[in-house]
Amino acid sequence: MFLWLLLCWYLSGEWSVNEQYNYGWFVPFFALYLCWLRWEDRPEPSPPCKTLLAWIFIGVPALLLRLPVRIFEIGTPEWRPLGWIHAASVAALTLLYIWSAGGRPWLRHFTFPIAFFFVSVPWVTPIEVPIIQGLMRVVAAVSAETVTLFGIPAQLEGNLIRVSSGLIGVNEACSGVRSLQTALMIGLLFGELKRFSVLRRIVLVVGAIAIAAWPRKGRGQKGAGSGRLSTTVNSSLFFILRPTSFIPSFCALLDRSGRARRSFLVSCA
Repeated sequence: MFLWLLLCWYLSGEWSVNEQYNYGWFVPFFALYLCWLRWEDRPEPSPPCKTLLAWIFIGVPALLLRLPVRIFEIGTPEWRPLGWIHAASVAALTLLYIWSAGGRPWLRHFTFPIAFFFVSVPWVTPIEVPIIQGLMRVVAAVSAETVTLFGIPAQLEGNLIRVSSGLIGVNEACSGVRSLQTALMIGLLFGELKRFSVLRRIVLVVGAIAIAAWPRKGRGQKGAGSGRLSTTVNSSLFFILRPTSFIPSFCALLDRSGRARRSFLVSCA
């Protein structure tokens, strides 16, 4: 528990400063709740006979890794791979302890709640930046096409929209990446709460990502005299609702379809 508190303390800086990861404050509580649910229906333990080698080759290196990681965290706290290394070492120690106490049945049973915490770890820059840039271009493209339908000539230039009165830019806050990450977290959470099968969880996560990737409202950085166009871009996409609001309904639809399928199989039997 102490190692998890240290990990949360380290990640809390990113959760507080970066609005993109504000949802991270909720993840530890969700993970604890999922662990508690798993504990309620845990299988019978089957402790392994020999655990010394596992602790020597996995546990000791994971513990020794904490010292250099902590040194780098103090010197370069903004380097995001450190968060993944830190989380991986703590998760490895936790899963190793669970395996030592209950064997493979417990390891399989408690793996997901432990792994769920990784959704709160900030993405590394080589992965995050291309996704953000791609989303910004998609939002800009949809906005350009939409304002053209309103009779305003617009030319798309990357994540910029050029009009006669100036340029309008789609910034990072309008890219929808926050909705994407939050939807991923909610999709994984609901899949675990409903105890969906692996296939249904994949469908739920993919559906959540698809909903979140739907272009968000384009708030432009107004150029000279482009206020009318910025207002048009905002109002033209009023029909796009907050993506995460659709995920519980999508989850309920999957749950209902699963129940209908089971009822059909029982009736056929």
